[in-house]
Amino acid sequence: RKAYGDMLRIAPQGAIAKPDGSFRAIHDAAHSPAVNPNMRVRGQVRYPRGGEARTVLGRCAGQPGVTWGLSADVSKAHRRFKHLESEWGLLACKLEDDDEVWLNTVGTFGVGCASYLWSRLFAIPAGFALELAGLCPLFQLVCADDTNWIGKGREGIRNIVMMLFVLCVFGTPLTWPKLQGGFSYPWVGMELDLTGHRLGISLSRSVWLSDWIKGMLDKQGVLVRDI
Repeated sequence: RKAYGDMLRIAPQGAIAKPDGSFRAIHDAAHSPAVNPNMRVRGQVRYPRGGEARTVLGRCAGQPGVTWGLSADVSKAHRRFKHLESEWGLLACKLEDDDEVWLNTVGTFGVGCASYLWSRLFAIPAGFALELAGLCPLFQLVCADDTNWIGKGREGIRNIVMMLFVLCVFGTPLTWPKLQGGFSYPWVGMELDLTGHRLGISLSRSVWLSDWIKGMLDKQGVLVRDI
């Protein structure tokens, strides 16, 4: 308190179960500490989704050569950038019945500026890799920490692999089991068919949506917060 004064905000903690049995810690910066509501981000962040992917596939359909793609995911991306030491007090937490206070010093899941600051950090290696590709016929779509490269022909494939190598040179901690690609693969809830240059919803997302709708029909109602 002597170091941070009013800048010391101790937030509740939660956890979300992950498919592999581990948990993701959640820092509730929105309610009692009121960090998120008082945040003023200096610029917007726009992430590519269906509209951009559809435009890319349309461009690729009109060019010679096969269309090939690769997607990669960064491990714990929201923890990869450092906060200023003067802001650490805003990211405080503590265990129940314990007076010791813990301070997050890097990006924290649940704090609203994580996506903004991560995008600024990741723009450095991603932008550098794109510059090295030059005028090669390829596209780089970055949605948060999910990168999707789509290229044309042998030159496009070669440069996609080169760009992946550049990220590794920068020390980007990729989640290698999630690396996928080829002529048909899912990306951020969508399924890309690069042979027919088509775009649709992924199988896992469509199954989730179908099951959710069936559950709501069985209950004959839905809570607003679930929507």
